[in-house]
Amino acid sequence: MADEALIRAVLQRGRFNDMLKICVHYGVARTRQVADSLSDVDSQVRERIMRSLYRIELAESQIQAQAHD
Repeated sequence: MADEALIRAVLQRGRFNDMLKICVHYGVARTRQVADSLSDVDSQVRERIMRSLYRIELAESQIQAQAHD
């Protein structure tokens, strides 16, 4: 399975823990890039995906800030 297809499948399932694993493996930027291309997804599902990615990005930035202290 191609990387983009795998990321897309995980995002569409909407399980936070799986999205987190994908973000760790492929990076948040790459995962968000694929999420931004999900035009065929219901708006409520898309909103849930974006909220989850935002939370993951927020946690990542907090971890990086603590590492620099």
